Amino acid sequence: MQPCLVCQSPGPHGFHFGVISCRACAAFFRRAAFSKWNSLKCKSKMCNMNLNYCKPCRLQKCYAVGMETSNFQYHRDSLHNTKNTIMISRKSEIPKSFQSFVGRPEMILFWDSEKSTTNKTYTTYGNGSFN
Repeated sequence: MQPCLVCQSPGPHGFHFGVISCRACAAFFRRAAFSKWNSLKCKSKMCNMNLNYCKPCRLQKCYAVGMETSNFQYHRDSLHNTKNTIMISRKSEIPKSFQSFVGRPEMILFWDSEKSTTNKTYTTYGNGSFN
């Protein structure tokens, strides 16, 4: 088994973003590639690239071993699934006049005005128990 090319941790690893890496380094790269760490530089200048190092240095190590952002798979999380896309498109179909009437375009109330009544139905039980 080959160690992670970024952090050198032993164990079974997968092929993430173009290189053999552990899941921790793959998750770090996915979060950090488009974050502020991409533009920051190491403040200590004393990071050991094989042991503990700062986030900017870890990100640079990811790039150095060959990780690529072109291998990102967008639209895999639940925020971008088809069901949510359909719901968003349906919200845009609500007429403008109804939006201004209700005041909240995402809240629609359905009721049957013919069935409303003020009569209440009470059930009595012979001896006052439910048995």
